Amino acid sequence: MEAPLPPQVREGAPVQILAGYPGQMAIIFSGYIPTMDSVLDSGGRWATVTACGWANLLTDPSPETLKWRGPIPLKEIVRSIMALCKVPYSLVDDITYDNGSPILLGSNYHVNDGWIEIGNTTGLLGWLTQTLSLFGYAIFDTPEGVVRVQRLSGLPVGAPVMTLTEGQIGYRYGRTRTTEGMATYWRVTGARYTAQGGARDGEEFEVASIPETVPLTDALPGRGYRKAERSSQILDHDRMAIAVRNVLERDYGAPITPVTWQTDLAPHIQPGEIAEVTSPTVGADGFVWITGGSHSLPANGMKTTTFDGIRGNGSALPKGQDCISITLQDGPVHMGDEHIPWYAMPAPSGRVITMPFTVPNDYTFLKITALGHGCNSYLLGAENTEASVSRFVLKQNGEEISSGNLPVLAEDYERRLPYGRSDDYWGRIVVPMRGSLEPGRAVLEIHSGEDSRLPASTKWDDFEIKRVVLTACGVGKPEFVSGGVS
Repeated sequence: MEAPLPPQVREGAPVQILAGYPGQMAIIFSGYIPTMDSVLDSGGRWATVTACGWANLLTDPSPETLKWRGPIPLKEIVRSIMALCKVPYSLVDDITYDNGSPILLGSNYHVNDGWIEIGNTTGLLGWLTQTLSLFGYAIFDTPEGVVRVQRLSGLPVGAPVMTLTEGQIGYRYGRTRTTEGMATYWRVTGARYTAQGGARDGEEFEVASIPETVPLTDALPGRGYRKAERSSQILDHDRMAIAVRNVLERDYGAPITPVTWQTDLAPHIQPGEIAEVTSPTVGADGFVWITGGSHSLPANGMKTTTFDGIRGNGSALPKGQDCISITLQDGPVHMGDEHIPWYAMPAPSGRVITMPFTVPNDYTFLKITALGHGCNSYLLGAENTEASVSRFVLKQNGEEISSGNLPVLAEDYERRLPYGRSDDYWGRIVVPMRGSLEPGRAVLEIHSGEDSRLPASTKWDDFEIKRVVLTACGVGKPEFVSGGVS
């Protein structure tokens, strides 16, 4: 960017970057600014702004030792850390064993009296990453700005968000098959403790798991196997160590298969989703976990996205979310104040509309999805500073609990597109919302923005929106104990 930077670009300011095509924009980055650099030299005056995802809020240690009394689900510890660090948008899947039962920490009172502790010198993101990976889960940022915790272990299961076949879709395919990181003989160890009371009072124990037999494979010449170890004091029962060994044997007991592919710009695809990639030439032949993506956005030329994925080994495993979806509005609604004949609904419904609904539980993750066109189109080019934005507003008990700006979706008035005939000219809207909902009645409001440069008769943002769905996840309020005080 050219220096000096405008005043709204400052340390800690939130950032969203959108990309796509007219009418089909999506968020490709959401986070905040930790660093800004400005340079003046013979080549000009420039500023570089560094932004990071919301997971970066988890990197610092807690000011106090964090403590939870076990047994407690690992999922609830993760949710409470997200709340403590004020991560604005997070979605934590159910964290379970392969059989679907929840993973509980602190269930052995012989180990630290059943307390789970994270010291005040331990980075919380590092602790979460290490602990979750024991059970095949990962924590990561997404372009939409949601910090996700999800199982990325075993074969992908679910509906793919994109399907690519060599010779039909895609510009580049690649596959690597490597034994780097592969191991077939895993030894897993956990906590050491002394039994207190009972028939084995005073005996020393170590939580551990080793395989009964070690398979040999031609993929590892020489011995035919490779030994590796994993250890964590969080493992306080042998059954936990067995579960961790099963994860390691599944994910690293065979050659690891990363896959890459390149497509036209696909800004709406998120890490953690599933793609079906088929390329006989490189040997890609099925579902893969999407682990990342990078966008190429030249001013002139083809815009593309290059994806990274992993094939996965073993079998498909359960994937759980405690989410509900509430359809708030199915048919199209015309926001604004102008009569526009080629809209699906030519007559406007007003500048603010309300959509009441009822929620059955406490929810801590909220996201609104919809289809739309024309919203905030007067902000294209980032030159209009005399306008308010069209946005969603969530209210409960008469108070605003959250709001989120609608994306910028271009409106080509000259073409008079037939919005009522199909979805072809409608763009995807995804807006994560801060805050939480309690059981009971609530209201979603949609507000039309205002362009104060225009006459009073036409200054309101005219756009259409339909298929408005609220997704709510994260049942219950997270709780944590800090410094030994509830």
